[in-house]
Amino acid sequence: MIGQIMDLDPSIKYSVLYNYLQKNTILTVGSLMILKHENNNTVYVNQQHMPIEIFNIIVSFLDNQTKIRMAFVSRALYLNTNLNYLHQWHKCCLESLEYIRKGGKLCNVSVQTEKICLEAIENNIAALGSVQDQTEKICLVAVRKNGMALKYVRNQTERICLEAIKKFSFALKYVKNQTEEICLEAVRQNGIVLQYVKNQTEVMCILAVKREPFALTYVKHQTNEICLTAVKQTGDMIRYVKNQTEEICLEAVKQNGIALQYVKNQTEEICLEAVRQNGIALKYVKNQTEKICSEAVVKYQPKEIRRMVFRGNAAFMTKYY
Repeated sequence: MIGQIMDLDPSIKYSVLYNYLQKNTILTVGSLMILKHENNNTVYVNQQHMPIEIFNIIVSFLDNQTKIRMAFVSRALYLNTNLNYLHQWHKCCLESLEYIRKGGKLCNVSVQTEKICLEAIENNIAALGSVQDQTEKICLVAVRKNGMALKYVRNQTERICLEAIKKFSFALKYVKNQTEEICLEAVRQNGIVLQYVKNQTEVMCILAVKREPFALTYVKHQTNEICLTAVKQTGDMIRYVKNQTEEICLEAVKQNGIALQYVKNQTEEICLEAVRQNGIALKYVKNQTEKICSEAVVKYQPKEIRRMVFRGNAAFMTKYY
């Protein structure tokens, strides 16, 4: 118990208790025996006197479950604690737990313990929204079971959000305070979730399009580096590039010659790279030259490309067929 108290946030009560324990024997849970003294000014702890103020501080740190456990295990009579009430409360908890296990809704349960809440969440993740006291432990259990449970978390911490994202990247949609670490973890899992990132950085976008080239469609501010990364993965992504530079177009057709159909400004170099990668790309060349057609023929057998060459240019047909 003392170990638990020492972990609490410092306060006036904590200071008083700490100072007292520095001068007295450290208590242990296993041997704790508390009895109310007749004069209401002192209590006995392991047959040692303790000021009633200190005793009240210790009791104030305990929750009802701990009081019940201590009452049963140590047969302790707690000051200002109605044991009859605690027994009734314990009975109510057991009934509530049984109700939840049979499919009951947590919103209908007035007395909620951690165990009852966890049982309800196990049955239905939406039950998290009905948890009165959402501890970090309860929230972590929920989001690790289903990342989308994050939508029901009232006090989102970075740890809870990260766990939710790791379970299901699209949970980013419900993150109230998006940090860079959270967003990077999300796009690392699935590039498409870039659509839910409020403050996009170039690093995030590059990571997203590497994971999923189609994420380029969700990039708010396209840079040369982002676009190059996308088309190197999938040439067809050139169709979504707002500012098509020759460098980007060349990388696109090198990856997939058919992407030439989406190139707005076709240069001979771009067309040559396209047909070298895929001779069928010749069908998308707007200005066919003999050099371009020759490259296409070298890449593919005549019968496969005959109908596309020079659109019926007799001189070329005579030369190669």
